[in-house]
Amino acid sequence: MKNTIKCPTCGENIDVNEILYHQLESEFKQKNLLEKKRFEEEIAQKRVEYKNAIDELNKKEQNIKDKERNFELQVKEATQNALNQEKVKLHEELKKQILQEQNESMELLKKELKEKSNQVIELNTAKANIEKLKREKEEIEASILYAQNIQKAVLPSKEFRMEILPEHFVFFRPRNIVSGDFFWIKKIDEYIVVSVADCTGHGVPGAFMSMLGFMFLNEIVTVENIHNAGIILDKVREKVKESLHQSGREGETKDGMDMSFYIINSKNYEINYSGAFNPLYIIRENTEIDDIDKLIKDGMKVFKSKKEDVGASLIEIKADRQPIAIYSYEKAFTNRTFQLKKGDRLYSFSDGYPDQFGGEEGKKFNAKRFKEMLLEIRNNDMKTQKKLITDNFLNWMGTTEQVDDVILMGLKI
Repeated sequence: MKNTIKCPTCGENIDVNEILYHQLESEFKQKNLLEKKRFEEEIAQKRVEYKNAIDELNKKEQNIKDKERNFELQVKEATQNALNQEKVKLHEELKKQILQEQNESMELLKKELKEKSNQVIELNTAKANIEKLKREKEEIEASILYAQNIQKAVLPSKEFRMEILPEHFVFFRPRNIVSGDFFWIKKIDEYIVVSVADCTGHGVPGAFMSMLGFMFLNEIVTVENIHNAGIILDKVREKVKESLHQSGREGETKDGMDMSFYIINSKNYEINYSGAFNPLYIIRENTEIDDIDKLIKDGMKVFKSKKEDVGASLIEIKADRQPIAIYSYEKAFTNRTFQLKKGDRLYSFSDGYPDQFGGEEGKKFNAKRFKEMLLEIRNNDMKTQKKLITDNFLNWMGTTEQVDDVILMGLKI
């Protein structure tokens, strides 16, 4: 049932609930408007407060920025001041270091200049000494060359040799300008006397010994007219010992010579040989050898080539194992007699040729190669043999230094 009342104006019935609703609605709107107004006023107030807060914040921010800017300026100014002070300090230290280095450089330069000055003085002194040594060397070489001329004059000339020995050669190659090796030839009546010797040392000392050897051989063989090779070597040894004052005392010189010495009777071809270390080689065709066993029994060595086409043998007449000088186990030199035949080739020599180093392996030429070479070239004439022997020696030696004086004499009966 509706609650109605009559309107006093129009007389119509009005629903009480609707009136109440409108009344409430009006009150609500009124209240709403009041709330809205109050809220808007609060919002406006908050906006003012917020703006004031923002302004305050902006002021603070600006203040902070100003402080930061001032701080940066202060830091920059302080940094610049510190850098300037550091630069000044570094500059002073660098200047001090440069001055120190300059002083050290000056001291070093002074020291180097002093050393250079001393070097120049030493160099000038050395140059003067070199010039002096050069002059002395030239004088010595001139003296040695003169000694070489004397030695050549003393050695039997080619003309003299060819007169006595028409078929022969001499390969003579001193290690230095003058030699300690020498050869000596004489003809006394029907006897041809030949000596090939190797004196102690080479060069000037060896040459002095060779002159003694020449003198003693001339004195003993020519004057005393002895035909026994062993006795002649005994007498030469006595002369050497006497001249060099050799008595066997400790520390005295033991200089002397090795020698191959023989006397050929040109009428019957008999040879008397005696040797001090140096043997005598005789090459004979195999067809001319009567009895090899007898030769060996008589104390000789017989060497045959390994090459089958070499139809000859090398007979070695051995030397005594003692020098012509003072010696601990001294004994009389042995005189050996041997019958030569027409066509025999005789070779006497020093140890310079077989002892020469060379070849691909830098070894000694040695006695075996030496014997093989002599057997291979035996059929050539003496002039050709000398060329072959010379070429072989130079090829073997190559760039190796010559180690000793060299002498090799060959002759054909």
